[in-house]
Amino acid sequence: MRLKRRDYHTHNGFYRGSGEVWTIKQGWTQACQQNIEQLGISPKLESKEQDFVPYLRKQLDSINNYKILLGLEIDARDISGDTFLSPKNQALLDYTMIGPHNMPSQSIIWSELDDEDLSEYFTALRNILVNSLEKNDIDIWVHPFLQEIEISCDMHWKYLEPIYLEVLSICERKSIAVEINANYFRKRSPPKAAVHLWKSDNEYYQEKITILTRMFRIALNEFDIQFSFGSDSHDLKKVGDIGECIKFAKTLGIINKNLLNLNKKT
Repeated sequence: MRLKRRDYHTHNGFYRGSGEVWTIKQGWTQACQQNIEQLGISPKLESKEQDFVPYLRKQLDSINNYKILLGLEIDARDISGDTFLSPKNQALLDYTMIGPHNMPSQSIIWSELDDEDLSEYFTALRNILVNSLEKNDIDIWVHPFLQEIEISCDMHWKYLEPIYLEVLSICERKSIAVEINANYFRKRSPPKAAVHLWKSDNEYYQEKITILTRMFRIALNEFDIQFSFGSDSHDLKKVGDIGECIKFAKTLGIINKNLLNLNKKT
């Protein structure tokens, strides 16, 4: 079965460190070259500075293409679940995504950390995720545990599993999709801080795929949840780069009815 090619996670240069600046028209041209059927423009929101939202809304409305949506990737960083998104700007969006990006994840492989230290880290992660998803109107949980998996694969699954099951329950109840992100598959070598933990790049990558497979099979088989694809592109040439996401989804048995299909809200 051919899976629908929808890329809801792209960045076009409207926040610090977001990469290359490109217009919505340029993004759609690149998406079409990748046979993308629906494209989401989703700058990251990590501060009160969000004047780019009405600017992009105006730019998108002038194109009048129902296959292009305006979203936002919200940085979940507060254990209260509060975000910087204003109600005025939320009304201009077609969808919202959320996930933590600034956890000190490299610390979880420090040899001097004991169970109490690790529990503190994962308790904070749990509180940020749960409260952010409960408190806000969210459509997609982005790249679940990307930072933790990249640094340690399944080494901390005993901490991650109860968080994951709790968050999946929230996603099921609130109809929040779970993202399969292209960055899971791009980095095939461990970070420098963790290179000593694996015998080879291949061993690292296979362990990473194993834990991802376990995670997403749980979501697919034990919960009534939809999935989304995200190129997480920070430059124009990677817009629509979701081929590895689709390949992975097919190995799990994900079919089109399991995929999120967003519509314009504005």
